[in-house]
Amino acid sequence: MTDGGLALGKARLLAEQLVHVVYDSDSLALGIAAVQATRAAAVKLTDGPYAVVVDARAVGYVQQEAREWLATSPQYAPVAAAIVAEARIMRYLVDLQAPQTRVRPIAVFRTEQEAVAWAKEQLTQWRAANPDAESGH
Repeated sequence: MTDGGLALGKARLLAEQLVHVVYDSDSLALGIAAVQATRAAAVKLTDGPYAVVVDARAVGYVQQEAREWLATSPQYAPVAAAIVAEARIMRYLVDLQAPQTRVRPIAVFRTEQEAVAWAKEQLTQWRAANPDAESGH
């Protein structure tokens, strides 16, 4: 599904507090509406801090406004983000943008299995470091 030629995403719960986001393959461009909608969907799926696995293999380009929002918006930001990207240029762009984002940690993987395992471990570590963290956003 696309919105004016831009990709839309779908979010689902993989495990407790672990959200999986997939951007469709009908379009290569990812805009701000899609990233805001998928983050809002992730919040609805969880009850508190969450980690996210983003399948960005179909994404060829992230619009500037979307990149800026992802990098600076504290609104419901995940505690960790694992990005699945096969194309070398996409992995490079994520690595380039990662230091500017509020989400820490963030990592790029070639396979979904690696990304899910890493995100689960990051969520476990976050919970151990924040035992008194309250549910809710």
